[in-house]
Amino acid sequence: MESMTEIQQINKLIAQVRTRLRRVNALAGLSLSSGIIIAVVIIFTAADFVFPLPFSVRTGFFWLLIGASLGLVVSLVIYPLVKNIADEDIIRFIQDTHPELKDDLINAVQLAQTRAESVNLFSLELVDAQVYKSAKLSRQVNPVRIVPVQNLKLRGYILAVLSLGLLLNVLLFPEQ
Repeated sequence: MESMTEIQQINKLIAQVRTRLRRVNALAGLSLSSGIIIAVVIIFTAADFVFPLPFSVRTGFFWLLIGASLGLVVSLVIYPLVKNIADEDIIRFIQDTHPELKDDLINAVQLAQTRAESVNLFSLELVDAQVYKSAKLSRQVNPVRIVPVQNLKLRGYILAVLSLGLLLNVLLFPEQ
């Protein structure tokens, strides 16, 4: 008989990868939206320094920036956190980063989901063996290595440079 702990092991891996993928995507979105906002502010203040703009244009830019910031945060940060990612997509993502799993993981999940209906179609012993094999292979998978964070580090460095530019902008041109 199939042990629930084996399919739970696979489901736990899927949940861990889904959570990490959501977090990494949200952090990437946060750094991207922050970088865009900071770059726009730096460009606008530089333009305002070279060509002094009227107060109404500055005020309009401020409200436009607030609206654009909210739109960026919703689309690049909040949406990735709440977006539904199907188990099959997560499994394909795992299998792409771990070719040794082949199609075993997705086969095990699909067979386990239809186990009750599979009584007449498949041998339950074979279904259990497939789930057991996949659970054993999934124990060797590290969710941290599936979703890389190298791009986040690069984005963090770029964001730090932009933030430093904004700070210098504020310190050098406080009247702007």
